[in-house]
Amino acid sequence: GVVRFAVAEESRGLDSLTAHRRFSEAAIHVQDGLAVFDPDGKQYGALAKSWEANENATEYTIRLRDDVVFHDGSKFTGASVEAHFARVFDSKHCCNNAYQYMGPYVGVEHIDEHTIKVKFSKPWGPFNFYIGLLDVTGIPSDKAWSVKGMEMNRDPVGAGPFKFVERVPQSHVRFERFDDYKWGSELFGYAGPAYLDGIEVKFIADQATRAACLEAGDCDIIKAPGYTDISRLAKNDAYELV
Repeated sequence: GVVRFAVAEESRGLDSLTAHRRFSEAAIHVQDGLAVFDPDGKQYGALAKSWEANENATEYTIRLRDDVVFHDGSKFTGASVEAHFARVFDSKHCCNNAYQYMGPYVGVEHIDEHTIKVKFSKPWGPFNFYIGLLDVTGIPSDKAWSVKGMEMNRDPVGAGPFKFVERVPQSHVRFERFDDYKWGSELFGYAGPAYLDGIEVKFIADQATRAACLEAGDCDIIKAPGYTDISRLAKNDAYELV
C-alpha cells in the first residue's frame, strides 16, 4: 500500500542542490547517495561500493556501482558524479549545503567509467563523513538535468527506490515504487524494489491537526506531535511512539 507521513514544514525543493533540513523528509525517497549511515554512525556503501583517501586526504578514490540506472533509464557513472559536483559550484545554485561541505574541491579524475578520484586543493578529511550526506552526494540524473534544469527542483529524477509523481505546494508530495531498483545498500539487508507501492508526504503545520490526521486514519505516521498529544497517544496501544 501507500504510507502517508505528515510533517510540519515543506521542503523548499526536491533536488539535493536546494537541500535544507526538511529535504530528507521528502526528496530522500527519490535520491540515492554515495554512502549511508546506520544509527551509530557506521558507513555503508550505496551508489559507491568503496572509497579511500590518499595519505594526506587530498584525493578520494571512489569505486562506483556499475548496475545503477536513473528513473529516466540513463546510466549512473563517474560522469554523473562529476556533473553533480560541477552544479554544486555553479553560482546559479548558491548557496547550497554541499558548496560548504565540499570545501576545497577542485575536480574529478576519471580512472574508468565507474572509478573516479575526487580531488581537493588541501587536505579535506571531512569528506569521509560528507560522502554519506544526501545533500552532498545525492546524485540526480544528468540527462534529466540537461533537459529540465532548475525544474528538477520541482520534478526530480534520481536513482532512489521511489519515483516522483506529483507535488502540490502546501499540501503534499507523492512518490511511487521504482520497480527496477536493485541496488539497496548492504545496511538495509535487502537490495530490491520497495515493498511499498508508494509514499505520500503531507505538509500539516499545526500539531493538533497532524494528531487528528493520525487518529482519523488519514495519516499513518506523524512527526513532532504536541506534548499533550504525545502524552495521550502514548497511552493508546493503537499507536507507537518512537
